[in-house]
Amino acid sequence: MSGKMAWLVCALFAVARVGSTEIRAAEAANDAAPRLQLDVRDAATGQPTAARVSVVADGADHVPAETNEHGLRFASIHEAKRQNQVITYVRGTGTVEFALPKGTRRILVSVAKGFEYRPATVARDITAAMTRIEISLSR
Repeated sequence: MSGKMAWLVCALFAVARVGSTEIRAAEAANDAAPRLQLDVRDAATGQPTAARVSVVADGADHVPAETNEHGLRFASIHEAKRQNQVITYVRGTGTVEFALPKGTRRILVSVAKGFEYRPATVARDITAAMTRIEISLSR
């Protein structure tokens, strides 16, 4: 094989390899679970506030496997009654972020904070890899 031919073969291989890497990256992005960024604020002050969060994804309850540092997952285990429940909280320190189930098309986010605040619910269609919701709680 001549030097020009070898160079051409190497160049074509490099282009094909880069192209397939870009295609795989795009496919991985499409296969990734959508993510939710949630801000919960006190309506009177506009400041972040701690609250309990429930998420329904496409009609099924969803408890995220993990959250960022602004969220908290609490497991309540009652051995005598054989009851286990995992509860998700926003800590009130910033935007909590977590993954939704793959293929999620619609979510319903409910937020509650004791008896002093009115609960709030927001429904949203999932049309992007990242969905941001801000919920204000009123007294």
